[in-house]
Amino acid sequence: MSMTIFDAWHIGKPQSIYDLTIMARCVQGIQEETRAADIAEDVVSSALLPWLRSALEFFGDDAADEFAILVGGAVYPVLLRNSWRATWLFPSEERKGLEEFLTKHLEGKDVPNRKESMENLQAVCEAVYEFSAQSNPSLCFLSDSAGKDVYIRGFGLTKKATQYLDSLYERFEYTNACEMDERDFPALKKQLAASSDKAALLSKAQEERGALWDDALNGCTRFKDAALTFDLDDTGNKAKKVAELRKAAKIIFEEGKGEK
Repeated sequence: MSMTIFDAWHIGKPQSIYDLTIMARCVQGIQEETRAADIAEDVVSSALLPWLRSALEFFGDDAADEFAILVGGAVYPVLLRNSWRATWLFPSEERKGLEEFLTKHLEGKDVPNRKESMENLQAVCEAVYEFSAQSNPSLCFLSDSAGKDVYIRGFGLTKKATQYLDSLYERFEYTNACEMDERDFPALKKQLAASSDKAALLSKAQEERGALWDDALNGCTRFKDAALTFDLDDTGNKAKKVAELRKAAKIIFEEGKGEK
């Protein structure tokens, strides 16, 4: 069976639950500080600028707060109602309610091409929902059967959270779908430089790493079944989640209005 494991690290020694929890709380703090920017970047990069500007026709250049409050109010209830879903796509049965919410709150605002702008604004809200829902951020902690090492698998991490873990631990990613290269095995740098058969050395290292992951997963196909999981999400905390959505919306607004 094909397997690819990314956003993974190993500590290289046993680690107490106490120390792992302290580290995970640091990652959680970084997530809270940076996730809104990542959501906004994903939304903006997925949208054509004219499409985004059309969605913002309802708002003046100084109406970032108004836009942020509207998006937060539109998206958070949908996230809360659908947090149980395995998929992150915007639920089709929620579209009518979203349209009614936006129509009600923008009543009386006269803009050219109102229908088109409303459709684009709804699409922006759906995109914010999807990029917020799809990450489901967490850290999974696994150990080899001998208890000599701890492996970390990250899900839905922001760029800054990933960089933080990179600063602490060595990457321990794996795939059997293709050949891995020298960048995947920095500890072998000297051996590879002196080797007359780099391909064989890399192949052996890849096979050994796969065996270590097989040992850690212990026959499970899902990480959550083989690991202790530290949840980095806080969708149930309304104040934090709404603040995150509003922060993301402000960044989107600034991009769409060309203020950056």
